[in-house]
Amino acid sequence: MSDIIGKVIDAGTAVEGKVRDFIRELEGSGSSKDDGPLGAVKNIENKVVEEGVKAVKELLGILEECKSKVGGEASGVVDSVAGRLNLASASELEVVKEMARVAREKVDSLEKRLSKLEGN
Repeated sequence: MSDIIGKVIDAGTAVEGKVRDFIRELEGSGSSKDDGPLGAVKNIENKVVEEGVKAVKELLGILEECKSKVGGEASGVVDSVAGRLNLASASELEVVKEMARVAREKVDSLEKRLSKLEGN
């Protein structure tokens, strides 16, 4: 599940990067003014490009918002599933590991004592 979520977030990040590059390209092409015979056409093109840039920036904002929502929702779903499955927490696992270590030490000690009692 987390792999799929990671892939979705990575895809969103890749789209975000491409959109940012596109915005920079549009801003660059929209900032050059030409007062020659086609000046009016260039001005219209510049306005169209500016509006395109605004629309793409809005889209980028929406995508970033969606990305954060998906991350939050995914985290909530994972927490919910983990709660329903009654999974142990990291601290609980550490306690169990420590208990196993102590038990191994006791077993080793008892095996040594038994070996001495048997005369080996």
